[in-house]
Amino acid sequence: MEKLFNSLFERLGEEANKVEFWIETQKGINIERRKASPFLEKEFEFEEVTVRWLNEEGLCGISYTTRLEEEAIYQAILKAKALSEKGLPSVFPELKDISYPTFNPPKGEPFSREKAEETLKEAEDLALSYSGIKKVEKISISSGRSSYILCRKGSFLTWQEPFYSFLISVVAEESGKSASSWEWLEVNSPDCFNAKEKSKKAVERAIALSRTRKGESLKTKVLFPPFVVVDLLELLSFALSGEEVLKG
Repeated sequence: MEKLFNSLFERLGEEANKVEFWIETQKGINIERRKASPFLEKEFEFEEVTVRWLNEEGLCGISYTTRLEEEAIYQAILKAKALSEKGLPSVFPELKDISYPTFNPPKGEPFSREKAEETLKEAEDLALSYSGIKKVEKISISSGRSSYILCRKGSFLTWQEPFYSFLISVVAEESGKSASSWEWLEVNSPDCFNAKEKSKKAVERAIALSRTRKGESLKTKVLFPPFVVVDLLELLSFALSGEEVLKG
């Protein structure tokens, strides 16, 4: 990979010191179950390059590409360069003669296929053990290793860490009323990974929603400050599903 970026620095010539690259790659497995049956099992790879260009006025432009190829990255460089004309003030911190804090990436091995399948089945069985749960719509787990690289002319810094992600979506039903809920988890340490806890939270929310009853209609004006928009969407998102839309 160093050869690829050294070639780009050569193409840039005297402007090579104006560019910085952040590269992220992921490689792992994804296993998914739907309606208590195996649905998908695949290996995957992900690549992304973030390009930062700092012009003479100290303004920064940023661009991206998901192709780790010289021409694709070079085009991203040109976009970042053009965007820097309308960019925000920024700097490239010096990488030498500075004592940085020690960085210890999380340790741990990605889940094996057997471990991932076992974890999924346990979390699914826990959700289905609740009497109010009609079905587990989707449950999936991904695990692998992430690599991060900071690249400047003359500097190539890299580190790795594992990743573990989990998603579950359940449907509860009571007195003819259905409601769905989901939970998601992504961590970089196996010590922080608890699929059963997330399953329990999704189940409890779905059951609580299925027990709600429509109250009297009321029209009123409510004004929310902009900074609570994300929180509101998080509260509402688990209530949106194809099943709920069909029911109106």
